[in-house]
Amino acid sequence: MTDRIGIDYTSAVHQTAGIGRYTREMVKALAQCSAGQVSPPQYRLFVAEAGRCAPPPDLGPNFSWHPTRITERWLGRLWYRLHLPLPIERWTGPLDLFHAADFVLRPTRPGTRTLLTVHDLSFVREPDSVM
Repeated sequence: MTDRIGIDYTSAVHQTAGIGRYTREMVKALAQCSAGQVSPPQYRLFVAEAGRCAPPPDLGPNFSWHPTRITERWLGRLWYRLHLPLPIERWTGPLDLFHAADFVLRPTRPGTRTLLTVHDLSFVREPDSVM
């Protein structure tokens, strides 16, 4: 069975440097690693407010684009202020693993494994520097 891996690609669309660049380069590297594999993982790129952009070119047939018309700000309000149980799989379909690369782990269905990348822990060492 092929793994179904969801990736929050929102930062890659909205940020030109930093985490956005990290996410774009990670997906590009995954596409290169997948090329020529007999049964590569199925990558599902979730993007909040993606109606304004096209999917990245040349990723291969094992990548799919899963946009929502809801903005990232409104999704945050629905998920974290109103606690609405809208799992990411509502847009991506079933997942085996979901990777969030921008400090915030989106809600997933029970049983979906998750991976959260934290890029900087300076707030732990210098909490007064956080706004």
